[in-house]
Amino acid sequence: MAFFRRDDDAAIKAKESEEAFEALVKSHKNFILKTAYQTAHRYISESDDEWSVALIAFNEAVRVYDKSKGSFKGFAAMVIRRRLIDYYNKEAKHQNEQAVGPDTLSAELTEHPSATQLEVSGKISSDAMLAFRGDTQIKDEIEALSGTLALYEISFFDLPAVSPKAGKTKNNCAIVIRTVLKDDGFLAYVREKRKLPIKEICKKCEVPRKILENHRKYIIAGIEILSGEYPLLAEYLKFVNIDQT
Repeated sequence: MAFFRRDDDAAIKAKESEEAFEALVKSHKNFILKTAYQTAHRYISESDDEWSVALIAFNEAVRVYDKSKGSFKGFAAMVIRRRLIDYYNKEAKHQNEQAVGPDTLSAELTEHPSATQLEVSGKISSDAMLAFRGDTQIKDEIEALSGTLALYEISFFDLPAVSPKAGKTKNNCAIVIRTVLKDDGFLAYVREKRKLPIKEICKKCEVPRKILENHRKYIIAGIEILSGEYPLLAEYLKFVNIDQT
Protein backbone atom coordinates (compact mmCIF):
# COMPACT_ATOMS: atom_id res chain seq x y z
CA MET A 1 0.00 0.00 0.00
CA ALA A 2 2.90 2.37 0.77
CA PHE A 3 4.16 1.88 -2.79
CA PHE A 4 0.89 3.17 -4.22
CA ARG A 5 0.93 6.08 -1.75
CA ARG A 6 4.35 7.16 -3.04
CA ASP A 7 3.04 7.08 -6.60
CA ASP A 8 -0.02 9.11 -5.59
CA ASP A 9 2.07 11.76 -3.84
CA ALA A 10 4.54 11.93 -6.73
CA ALA A 11 1.69 12.53 -9.17
CA ILE A 12 0.33 15.38 -7.03
CA LYS A 13 3.78 17.00 -6.93
CA ALA A 14 4.20 16.57 -10.69
CA LYS A 15 1.24 18.93 -11.22
CA GLU A 16 3.24 21.83 -9.84
CA SER A 17 6.76 21.06 -11.01
CA GLU A 18 8.06 20.37 -14.51
CA GLU A 19 11.09 18.69 -12.98
CA ALA A 20 8.88 16.46 -10.85
CA PHE A 21 6.77 15.62 -13.91
CA GLU A 22 9.82 14.63 -15.97
CA ALA A 23 11.02 12.44 -13.10
CA LEU A 24 7.58 10.82 -12.89
CA VAL A 25 7.54 10.07 -16.63
CA LYS A 26 11.04 8.60 -16.43
CA SER A 27 10.16 6.32 -13.53
CA HIS A 28 6.90 5.24 -15.19
CA LYS A 29 8.14 4.77 -18.76
CA ASN A 30 7.85 0.98 -18.61
CA PHE A 31 4.38 1.29 -17.08
CA ILE A 32 3.26 3.60 -19.92
CA LEU A 33 4.69 1.27 -22.58
CA LYS A 34 3.15 -1.81 -20.94
CA THR A 35 -0.28 -0.17 -20.77
CA ALA A 36 0.00 0.81 -24.45
CA TYR A 37 1.08 -2.73 -25.33
CA GLN A 38 -1.85 -4.26 -23.43
CA THR A 39 -4.26 -1.98 -25.27
CA ALA A 40 -2.76 -2.36 -28.75
CA HIS A 41 -2.03 -6.09 -28.36
CA ARG A 42 1.38 -5.64 -29.95
CA TYR A 43 4.87 -4.48 -28.97
CA ILE A 44 5.08 -0.70 -28.57
CA SER A 45 8.30 1.31 -28.70
CA GLU A 46 8.96 5.01 -28.24
CA SER A 47 9.09 5.40 -32.03
CA ASP A 48 5.42 4.34 -32.40
CA ASP A 49 2.50 6.75 -32.56
CA GLU A 50 0.94 4.90 -29.63
CA TRP A 51 3.81 6.05 -27.41
CA SER A 52 3.01 9.69 -28.17
CA VAL A 53 -0.69 9.12 -27.55
CA ALA A 54 0.03 7.29 -24.28
CA LEU A 55 2.45 9.98 -23.11
CA ILE A 56 -0.08 12.74 -23.76
CA ALA A 57 -2.68 10.67 -21.88
CA PHE A 58 -0.27 10.21 -18.97
CA ASN A 59 0.22 13.98 -18.85
CA GLU A 60 -3.57 14.41 -18.84
CA ALA A 61 -3.88 11.92 -15.98
CA VAL A 62 -1.34 13.89 -13.93
CA ARG A 63 -3.14 17.19 -14.57
CA VAL A 64 -6.56 15.98 -13.42
CA TYR A 65 -5.56 13.44 -10.76
CA ASP A 66 -6.54 13.73 -7.14
CA LYS A 67 -6.56 11.04 -4.48
CA SER A 68 -10.33 10.69 -4.58
CA LYS A 69 -9.82 8.91 -7.93
CA GLY A 70 -8.03 6.00 -6.23
CA SER A 71 -4.47 4.91 -6.98
CA PHE A 72 -2.67 7.06 -9.52
CA LYS A 73 -1.42 4.11 -11.55
CA GLY A 74 -4.89 2.63 -11.86
CA PHE A 75 -6.31 6.00 -12.89
CA ALA A 76 -3.48 6.72 -15.35
CA ALA A 77 -3.87 3.29 -16.96
CA MET A 78 -7.58 3.97 -17.49
CA VAL A 79 -6.86 7.35 -19.14
CA ILE A 80 -4.14 5.88 -21.39
CA ARG A 81 -6.41 3.06 -22.56
CA ARG A 82 -9.26 5.45 -23.27
CA ARG A 83 -7.07 7.78 -25.34
CA LEU A 84 -5.61 4.89 -27.32
CA ILE A 85 -9.10 3.55 -28.01
CA ASP A 86 -10.08 7.02 -29.24
CA TYR A 87 -6.94 7.09 -31.39
CA TYR A 88 -7.74 3.76 -33.05
CA ASN A 89 -11.33 4.86 -33.53
CA LYS A 90 -10.24 8.00 -35.37
CA GLU A 91 -7.76 6.04 -37.46
CA ALA A 92 -10.48 3.57 -38.44
CA LYS A 93 -12.74 6.39 -39.63
CA HIS A 94 -10.13 7.31 -42.24
CA GLN A 95 -10.19 3.83 -43.72
CA ASN A 96 -12.75 2.51 -46.15
CA GLU A 97 -15.42 0.41 -44.46
CA GLN A 98 -15.07 -3.30 -45.15
CA ALA A 99 -17.73 -5.98 -44.94
CA VAL A 100 -17.25 -8.48 -42.13
CA GLY A 101 -17.09 -12.01 -43.53
CA PRO A 102 -16.46 -15.41 -41.93
CA ASP A 103 -12.72 -14.97 -42.49
CA THR A 104 -12.70 -11.85 -40.30
CA LEU A 105 -13.77 -13.84 -37.25
CA SER A 106 -10.93 -16.33 -37.65
CA ALA A 107 -8.22 -13.83 -38.63
CA GLU A 108 -5.44 -12.99 -36.20
CA LEU A 109 -4.64 -9.40 -35.33
CA THR A 110 -2.43 -7.67 -37.85
CA GLU A 111 0.50 -5.56 -36.77
CA HIS A 112 -1.80 -2.51 -36.86
CA PRO A 113 -5.19 -3.83 -35.66
CA SER A 114 -8.34 -2.24 -37.03
CA ALA A 115 -11.36 -1.49 -34.89
CA THR A 116 -13.19 -4.48 -36.41
CA GLN A 117 -10.33 -6.86 -35.68
CA LEU A 118 -10.04 -5.63 -32.11
CA GLU A 119 -13.77 -6.08 -31.66
CA VAL A 120 -13.73 -9.78 -32.57
CA SER A 121 -10.28 -10.73 -31.28
CA GLY A 122 -11.12 -12.19 -27.86
CA LYS A 123 -13.76 -12.88 -25.25
CA ILE A 124 -15.17 -10.28 -22.86
CA SER A 125 -12.82 -7.41 -23.66
CA SER A 126 -12.84 -7.82 -27.42
CA ASP A 127 -16.63 -8.08 -27.53
CA ALA A 128 -16.77 -4.95 -25.44
CA MET A 129 -14.79 -3.11 -28.09
CA LEU A 130 -18.18 -1.93 -29.28
CA ALA A 131 -16.78 1.21 -27.65
CA PHE A 132 -14.87 1.70 -30.90
CA ARG A 133 -18.21 2.30 -32.58
CA GLY A 134 -19.00 5.15 -30.22
CA ASP A 135 -21.09 3.27 -27.65
CA THR A 136 -20.62 5.67 -24.75
CA GLN A 137 -22.34 3.52 -22.14
CA ILE A 138 -20.18 0.46 -22.68
CA LYS A 139 -17.08 2.65 -22.83
CA ASP A 140 -18.05 4.06 -19.43
CA GLU A 141 -18.54 0.53 -18.10
CA ILE A 142 -15.11 -0.52 -19.37
CA GLU A 143 -13.49 2.48 -17.71
CA ALA A 144 -15.26 1.88 -14.41
CA LEU A 145 -14.38 -1.83 -14.46
CA SER A 146 -10.77 -1.04 -15.36
CA GLY A 147 -10.50 1.09 -12.24
CA THR A 148 -11.92 -1.71 -10.10
CA LEU A 149 -9.68 -4.38 -11.65
CA ALA A 150 -6.64 -2.16 -11.08
CA LEU A 151 -7.16 -2.76 -7.34
CA TYR A 152 -6.42 -6.44 -8.07
CA GLU A 153 -3.49 -5.46 -10.34
CA ILE A 154 -5.50 -6.79 -13.30
CA SER A 155 -5.81 -5.04 -16.65
CA PHE A 156 -9.12 -5.25 -18.51
CA PHE A 157 -7.10 -6.05 -21.63
CA ASP A 158 -5.52 -9.07 -19.94
CA LEU A 159 -8.86 -10.87 -20.16
CA PRO A 160 -8.72 -12.35 -23.69
CA ALA A 161 -5.51 -14.20 -22.88
CA VAL A 162 -6.94 -15.73 -19.69
CA SER A 163 -10.47 -16.46 -20.93
CA PRO A 164 -11.40 -20.17 -20.87
CA LYS A 165 -11.30 -21.77 -24.32
CA ALA A 166 -12.63 -25.29 -23.66
CA GLY A 167 -16.28 -25.79 -22.80
CA LYS A 168 -15.50 -27.77 -19.65
CA THR A 169 -13.11 -25.09 -18.38
CA LYS A 170 -15.66 -22.37 -19.12
CA ASN A 171 -18.27 -24.30 -17.15
CA ASN A 172 -15.90 -24.71 -14.20
CA CYS A 173 -15.19 -20.95 -14.20
CA ALA A 174 -18.94 -20.33 -14.17
CA ILE A 175 -19.31 -22.64 -11.17
CA VAL A 176 -16.62 -20.73 -9.28
CA ILE A 177 -18.15 -17.33 -10.10
CA ARG A 178 -21.60 -18.52 -8.98
CA THR A 179 -20.15 -20.01 -5.79
CA VAL A 180 -18.50 -16.74 -4.78
CA LEU A 181 -21.51 -14.59 -5.68
CA LYS A 182 -23.84 -16.76 -3.57
CA ASP A 183 -21.54 -16.79 -0.53
CA ASP A 184 -21.28 -13.45 1.29
CA GLY A 185 -18.19 -14.67 3.13
CA PHE A 186 -16.36 -15.56 -0.09
CA LEU A 187 -17.37 -12.28 -1.72
CA ALA A 188 -16.21 -10.26 1.28
CA TYR A 189 -12.90 -12.14 1.27
CA VAL A 190 -12.33 -11.38 -2.42
CA ARG A 191 -13.09 -7.68 -1.93
CA GLU A 192 -10.96 -7.34 1.20
CA LYS A 193 -7.98 -9.53 0.32
CA ARG A 194 -8.05 -8.88 -3.45
CA LYS A 195 -7.64 -12.59 -4.14
CA LEU A 196 -9.65 -15.80 -4.28
CA PRO A 197 -9.98 -18.12 -1.26
CA ILE A 198 -8.80 -20.95 -3.48
CA LYS A 199 -8.64 -23.76 -0.91
CA GLU A 200 -12.11 -23.05 0.48
CA ILE A 201 -13.71 -22.68 -2.97
CA CYS A 202 -12.21 -25.98 -4.14
CA LYS A 203 -13.70 -27.73 -1.11
CA LYS A 204 -17.15 -26.25 -1.62
CA CYS A 205 -17.62 -26.72 -5.36
CA GLU A 206 -15.00 -29.39 -6.19
CA VAL A 207 -13.47 -27.43 -9.06
CA PRO A 208 -9.81 -28.30 -9.79
CA ARG A 209 -7.40 -25.89 -8.12
CA LYS A 210 -5.61 -25.42 -11.44
CA ILE A 211 -8.75 -23.80 -12.91
CA LEU A 212 -8.76 -21.13 -10.21
CA GLU A 213 -5.04 -20.50 -10.54
CA ASN A 214 -4.93 -20.34 -14.35
CA HIS A 215 -8.11 -18.28 -14.75
CA ARG A 216 -7.93 -16.15 -11.59
CA LYS A 217 -8.12 -12.85 -13.49
CA TYR A 218 -11.08 -13.95 -15.58
CA ILE A 219 -12.96 -15.27 -12.54
CA ILE A 220 -12.37 -12.08 -10.53
CA ALA A 221 -13.49 -9.96 -13.49
CA GLY A 222 -16.64 -12.08 -13.75
CA ILE A 223 -17.34 -11.66 -10.04
CA GLU A 224 -16.96 -7.88 -10.24
CA ILE A 225 -19.05 -7.56 -13.41
CA LEU A 226 -21.96 -9.67 -12.15
CA SER A 227 -21.97 -8.14 -8.67
CA GLY A 228 -21.61 -4.57 -9.93
CA GLU A 229 -23.40 -2.07 -12.18
CA TYR A 230 -22.24 -3.36 -15.56
CA PRO A 231 -25.42 -4.38 -17.43
CA LEU A 232 -23.83 -4.36 -20.91
CA LEU A 233 -20.69 -6.26 -19.92
CA ALA A 234 -22.86 -8.70 -17.97
CA GLU A 235 -24.49 -9.69 -21.28
CA TYR A 236 -21.24 -11.47 -22.20
CA LEU A 237 -21.43 -13.56 -19.02
CA LYS A 238 -24.97 -14.89 -19.36
CA PHE A 239 -23.56 -18.41 -19.49
CA VAL A 240 -22.65 -18.11 -15.79
CA ASN A 241 -26.40 -18.23 -15.00
CA ILE A 242 -26.15 -17.03 -11.41
CA ASP A 243 -29.71 -18.24 -10.65
CA GLN A 244 -28.62 -21.84 -11.27
CA THR A 245 -28.38 -23.94 -8.12
